[in-house]
Amino acid sequence: MGCPSIRSHLQTAKKDRALKLTGRDYKSLIAKVEETKATIAKVREADPHKATIMEDELKWEKTLKRAAGGKVKDNLEMLKKALAKKNKLKERKKEKWENREKKSDGEKQTKLCENRNPRNRNVINQKRDKIKTRENRKVAEQKCVELEVKMAMERVCEIYF
Repeated sequence: MGCPSIRSHLQTAKKDRALKLTGRDYKSLIAKVEETKATIAKVREADPHKATIMEDELKWEKTLKRAAGGKVKDNLEMLKKALAKKNKLKERKKEKWENREKKSDGEKQTKLCENRNPRNRNVINQKRDKIKTRENRKVAEQKCVELEVKMAMERVCEIYF
């Protein structure tokens, strides 16, 4: 079956884990407090005397932990407030981080624009101008060709008509 000291040690470890009402995981603390209240309520329906004994044991454990200098977080209202506060803080931190990312992206972009070499900018502008003049020349040549064709047509029309 096993050594009785190991079994008793495991039982006390389970009991400590079940009644541990410390830490910052407020969701699990709220769940534990509600669970203990529910179990006491069920026991109270079946056997009121046993329920009072359970309540007394819980009170003693809590007072002993407090006397030892530990904190016992068993107040549902305070736990819910703390959970809400923790969630608000989480949201605020998330918003700050998003703002910081946006700001840094904007700063990087402006720095890139400012730090571009003016000489490179001039080269780019010159290339643009060349392209525009080429396009303008092509358009001008097309117009010249069209005018020559019209003039030739007019001469032909004058000769024949």
